[in-house]
Amino acid sequence: MYELDTEVLIVGAGPTGLTMANQLNNYGVQYQIIDQNEQPSLYSKALVVHSRTLELLRIFGVTNKLMKESTIGEHLNFYYRDERLFSMDVSLLKMKTDYPFLSILPQSETEKILENNLPDKTVQRSTKLLDVQQEKDFVRATVLKNGKEQTITSKYIIGCDGAHSTTRDLAQMPFEGESENVSFMLGDVKIDEPSLDNRLSLISTERGLLFFAPFQNGYTRVIVMDFDKQGDRFPEEVTFKEIQDSVTKLYPEPLQLLDPYWLSSFTASHRHVPSYKDKRLFLVGDAAHIHNPLGGQGMNVGIQDAINLSWKLAYVLKYQLPPRLLDTYQEERKPVAQGVIDATERLIRIMSIQNKYAIKARNKAFQLILNNGTIQKQIASRLSQIEVEYTFTSFSKRMGKSPKPKKVTAGERVPNIRLYTVQKEKSELYHLLKSGECLLVMYTDENSLPRLESQVRKALQVFYQKVGTFLTPVFIVESDGLGTEYTGDGIYLDKNGEAKERLGLFKGDAMIIRPDAYFLVHTSFDHVGDLKEALVNYFG
Repeated sequence: MYELDTEVLIVGAGPTGLTMANQLNNYGVQYQIIDQNEQPSLYSKALVVHSRTLELLRIFGVTNKLMKESTIGEHLNFYYRDERLFSMDVSLLKMKTDYPFLSILPQSETEKILENNLPDKTVQRSTKLLDVQQEKDFVRATVLKNGKEQTITSKYIIGCDGAHSTTRDLAQMPFEGESENVSFMLGDVKIDEPSLDNRLSLISTERGLLFFAPFQNGYTRVIVMDFDKQGDRFPEEVTFKEIQDSVTKLYPEPLQLLDPYWLSSFTASHRHVPSYKDKRLFLVGDAAHIHNPLGGQGMNVGIQDAINLSWKLAYVLKYQLPPRLLDTYQEERKPVAQGVIDATERLIRIMSIQNKYAIKARNKAFQLILNNGTIQKQIASRLSQIEVEYTFTSFSKRMGKSPKPKKVTAGERVPNIRLYTVQKEKSELYHLLKSGECLLVMYTDENSLPRLESQVRKALQVFYQKVGTFLTPVFIVESDGLGTEYTGDGIYLDKNGEAKERLGLFKGDAMIIRPDAYFLVHTSFDHVGDLKEALVNYFG
């Protein structure tokens, strides 16, 4: 017989690991989170928090804190020298999301907000993972803490320790891929050009690329790809002078950089593990996949990885659901990461063209195609990750084979909608997801509500006894108000018709929404067997 120190051991306290810890904390799952560094990072590193990430972080209550510290960018401007080719208008997404913009925030601030959302002193710092041994029913990790080796036993271990993951190396999991043979210099500096103060700008020339992203306290992230400083010619140590010299060469006008806070460099590569899981060990975020930084996707993919896996871990641990539920983590998230790898690899090739005729053709294509509002909206949807969905999975395809009339497809993203309580107080769908439970949403009218509510609550009592209490009933009523006999427990009003317009709900419809705001199933009262089928097939 063995005694566990914790249920889940999280290795790495970056944004991915801290998101995992927040989710498990909300579910009441026992966890420990360790990090080999003595203190949190002081540097900005990743900068962009995209729309879908903000939506998901809203569910457990940190998005407003992030927004208070963020610089908001609604446009991403693309130039060739001093000629603007197009301006990507992210605000075109305002009908799709509550966050139609790019939130620019240093990774250090994102980590601080996520860590402050946890109980005090949750992160065990100066704690380095030395060894991992997997047994049939648990994992034994050896760590070095304060100069002494210790053992931590857990049911699962989650590697959130980045591109150079010790967890991955100890598990001998391959990290397949290659270098893209493109090196970047970057610096967080102040600049003396007011026109760049509030503009996200990518400037290409025949000699290289420049990217400017203004953020906090008057600082701007400058990323430089200098074609003359590649391969063996790339500086061994990036200095402020090296960056200034390249900016002077590439920027179409004189531009003085000032007060460098952080300088760094990297060579872009793309790598991906064949499997995100080895028995009781999982890899999340950069430990599982890396790509070049164009589009600012990396941290966002990692945070969404963590959200996807953490609720499933909680369900397996709290409700004793079959562990095969955890297999859906890789099935859903690996294709998403591969899509980002493929897109960023294509983009770096396009943006690093050096042949003058190819440059001219590329720029003309940009001007002709990318100034179109419809195309911009499509690209902005992908960039913001609100198009991420899991409709490609075996579960979604199996549910889609039903001959019954189709509603939305299993795995589609669920947008937030405004609702009202019986007392006509404002509420929202994402607020209902804060419990961490799946939502069983029924759309009805006042006349049908009493009978429907009675039937559903009786059926759920049986479900709770046999399976678990992870399904919360939500009755949305097509009405401006209800009689005084309704207490309002689980009953909400669709006063503005958003449930109809944005969720596709009509009277007599039923749906199950996952804790991470994706549709599990959408059907009607006449086909309640679909609900059971979805629950059995997905949760086992």
